Amino acid sequence: MGKRADRSSSAGTASTRRRFLKTIGAATALVGVGSGQGVARTVPSGEGGSRGSATPRNVGQSNRKNAVGSLTSHEISSCTTITSPGTYEVVDDISSTGSGVCIDVKANDVTIQGNGYTLSGDGNGTGVGANLGATSSGPITFRENVVVEDLSVTGFDTAIGYEEISGGRVEGVTARENGTGIALRYGVFGLTVRDSTLADSGVGFGTVGDPDVYGGPGNVLFEYNDVESNDRGISLGHGTSDHEFVCNRIVGNSGGARHSGYDTQGHTYDGNVICSNRDYGLLNVDNPAQEDGIPAFEDVVEATNNYWGAPDGPSSIGDPATPYEDPVTGALADGSGDGVSESLDDGISNVHFDPFETSPPAGAGQR
Repeated sequence: MGKRADRSSSAGTASTRRRFLKTIGAATALVGVGSGQGVARTVPSGEGGSRGSATPRNVGQSNRKNAVGSLTSHEISSCTTITSPGTYEVVDDISSTGSGVCIDVKANDVTIQGNGYTLSGDGNGTGVGANLGATSSGPITFRENVVVEDLSVTGFDTAIGYEEISGGRVEGVTARENGTGIALRYGVFGLTVRDSTLADSGVGFGTVGDPDVYGGPGNVLFEYNDVESNDRGISLGHGTSDHEFVCNRIVGNSGGARHSGYDTQGHTYDGNVICSNRDYGLLNVDNPAQEDGIPAFEDVVEATNNYWGAPDGPSSIGDPATPYEDPVTGALADGSGDGVSESLDDGISNVHFDPFETSPPAGAGQR
C-alpha cells in the first residue's frame, strides 16, 4: 500500500502579474516570427471542398454573416495569413518550406478546424502561429481567443506557437517530430491545451517569458494530453506561473517535466501518469542567491495524487544515499518510480509528491 498522509499545508499559488513597458525593444523569439508564405484563397463553407480535393478553389473570401452575426467558415488549402475573425476550415494536407509561419493568425476570435489534415514543414518555421512577433518591436498588439482543433503538425521548428493572447484553446492536436510541439511566449493567459498528443520532438510543451517585456505565460490548463518520447516532455521557463497539469500521460521522455528560470512558480500536477522518463520525473530548479544581487528563488511544486511509475512512489533524482523528504509531510522519495528534485535545503524535495497514486489513474492521457 502506498504512503498516505494528510496534507498539512500547501504552497501558496502565486498571482499572475502582468507587466508593461512603454516601449519595447527587439526580443529574442522562442518561436519563428513572420509569415514569408503566400496568402491562401478562402471560400464560404457552402462552396464545397472535401478531404479528397487537391485543387484550391479560385474564389474570393466571403464576408457573409449568419443569423447570429458570426462569420461563415472559410477554407484553407495552403499557407495563409488570417486577419479577420471567424472559423477557418483546413480542407487539404498542406506543405510548408522555409522559416516563416504557415498559418499566421493576426486577429481576435479565430477558430482553425483542422478536420484531421496535416501541416508538414521542412524542419524550419512554425506550423500555426498565433500573434507571433507581437513583442518584437513597437507597441504590443494583444489578441484574444485563438482556437486550434483537430490538426496534425509535423516537421516544424515549432508546431504551434502563441504570443500575447488571452483565452483560446488547443484541442485534438497531434504534434510529432518538431523542435517544439506547443510553445507559449510572453503574455499568454487563460489558454487550455486539451486532448492532444505531443511526441517525438525536442520539447513537447514549452513556455518562456521575460519580466522586462510582459511577464510569462500564466493560468494555463493542460489536461488529458499524451506527452511522450520527447527529449524534454514539459519545459516551463522564465516567468511561467500558475499552470495546472491534470490527467495527462508524461511518459517515455528523456526528462519528464522541468521547471527552471526566475519567477517560475505556482504550478500544480494532479492525477497524472509520470513514468518511464529516463533522467527525471519532475525537476524543479531552485536558484541560489547570486553575486550580482539577485536574491535566491525557491518554489514548491504541488504534485500530489500522481502515479510515478511504481506502487512505492517516486525516487530521488540522482539516487542519493539519503532520499529527499516531502516538504510538507516528510515522507521519503525512496520508491522505484521516476525521480523528484531536491530544494536548496539539503535532503528536502521542492516537489510536494505525497500522497501519491499506487497505480495509473483511470482516464489519464488523450481521450
